[in-house]
Amino acid sequence: MTLFRLPRVLSAVAISAAMAVGVSITAAPAAAELNFPAAVDDVILDAVGDGNLRSAIVQVRVDGKVVADLAFGEAAPGVPATTRDHFRNGAIAITYTGALLVELEKRGIVGFDDPISTWRPDLPYADKVTPRQLASMTAGYPDYVTDESFTEQNLADVYKNWTPEELLSFSFAQERTFEPGTEFGYSHSNYVILGLVLEKATGTPLAELLRTYISNPLGLTETVSNQEAAIPAPALHGFSTDRGVYEDTIDWSPSWTIANGSVQTTTIDDAASSFDALLGSSRFLGENGYQELTDQGLAGLPFGPATLTTARSYGLGVFINNDWFYANPFFNGYTSTVLTLPAHRSKIGTVTIAVAATPTEQGTQEGNIAYPLATDIAALIAPDHPIA
Repeated sequence: MTLFRLPRVLSAVAISAAMAVGVSITAAPAAAELNFPAAVDDVILDAVGDGNLRSAIVQVRVDGKVVADLAFGEAAPGVPATTRDHFRNGAIAITYTGALLVELEKRGIVGFDDPISTWRPDLPYADKVTPRQLASMTAGYPDYVTDESFTEQNLADVYKNWTPEELLSFSFAQERTFEPGTEFGYSHSNYVILGLVLEKATGTPLAELLRTYISNPLGLTETVSNQEAAIPAPALHGFSTDRGVYEDTIDWSPSWTIANGSVQTTTIDDAASSFDALLGSSRFLGENGYQELTDQGLAGLPFGPATLTTARSYGLGVFINNDWFYANPFFNGYTSTVLTLPAHRSKIGTVTIAVAATPTEQGTQEGNIAYPLATDIAALIAPDHPIA
C-alpha cells in the first residue's frame, strides 16, 4: 500500500509505525497558519492496521483551505490510488438534489408544500405528498432497496440498467409505510419520485438541472451524471462480497441507487468543496435556502423504534449529527462520507472532511468503512464538536 501527501511532516514514531506495517508515506508541507493535529497520522495508520481498507482517499478543509489531501492503497490491482481518482458518490447527490429543490423553490418553479399531484397525478398518494416530504424522507413510500425481491433480481443481474418505473414498482407493490409527514423513514423511493417531479415541473432532465443549478455554479468540473457503469479515468474500483465472492464491482450498474440523472461519479476534491460551499455557510443558497436545507424541524418524529431529535435529525437530503451535516453513501463496494461543521458553529471556521474508501475482503463485513475514519479525523480537528 502507498500513502501519499500527509498534511504535515511525520514524526519519527509515525514513520517507524508505517514501516512496520509496510506503508510508504510521503509528507506534504503543512499550512503554517493552521494547527492541524499531529495525531491525524495515527488515525490513518490505525485505519491501515485494522485491515479493513483496501484504499482510502481523504481531503480535509479548514476555513476554506485544503489542509490534507491524500490517498493510500490500490485503486485497482497493481494500480496505486490517487487523489485524482473518480468514484461513485451515491447519496452525496441526494444532498445536491435537496439543494436543487431549494433553488427551484426560490425561483417559484416548485413549491415545497404543494401536492406532487400538481405535476405527477399518476403517482400513488400524489394528492397527499409534497416535495418537502420527499426530500426530508417523511413521505411514507416503502424503500425498494430493502425489498427482498428487488435484491434478488438486482444481484442476479448486476449489469442491468434499471428504469425509475421498474424501481418504483417494488415500492408501490407494498403498503404505505406511514401517513405522509407523521414519521421519518429513509427510502430511496422518495428521491426517485422527487427526480420525476422536478423533471416534470421544469421540462428538463434531472442531470441537466443538477448541472445548471449545482455543479456548474459550484465549479464541480469532475462530477458527472451517468446511469451506465462507466467511471472516468483514473477510476477507483469498488470491491464487494454481495454475491458470495470478493470481486471487483466497477462494471456493476449503479442505475438502481437513486433518481435517474443523479447517479454520479466525482472526485474527492469535488465532494469536499461542494459540501464546504453548500453546508459550510449560507453564502451559496442564501439564508432562507440554507435554513430549509438544514432544518431540524423533524425532531420528535418517530424513526423506527427511535425518535429524531435536534441532535440526530435530517434536513432536505442531508443527515444532521449534533453540529455536523453529512452524507454517508455505501453501495456496490464503494463507501464514502462527507462531514461538514459550518462556520457559524465553529471557532476555526468551516471544517469539511471527505473520505472515499474501498474494502478488503474482511472490510466488506464492516459496513461503511469510510465513516469511522472521517469521524476519527473530526474528533481530532474539532474535539469540542462531538459526533454521536
